[in-house]
Amino acid sequence: MAILHGRDLFSSKYITAEIKDQSKRLWYVPIKSTMDEYFLANLGGQVYCFKIDNEICQYIEKFTK
Repeated sequence: MAILHGRDLFSSKYITAEIKDQSKRLWYVPIKSTMDEYFLANLGGQVYCFKIDNEICQYIEKFTK
């Protein structure tokens, strides 16, 4: 099992959606295109449509070499 950090999960080019499913698994999906307030994501081989809740947070990485 690999250790992941912010550069592996978040993209500097796209806004990254953090999606939590019903089994409490987190999915990090870059939002490459939107349709009004919605975007499509491929999770586990299936395509889902999500609504953007307009809460955009910033990730700041500290203490790295």
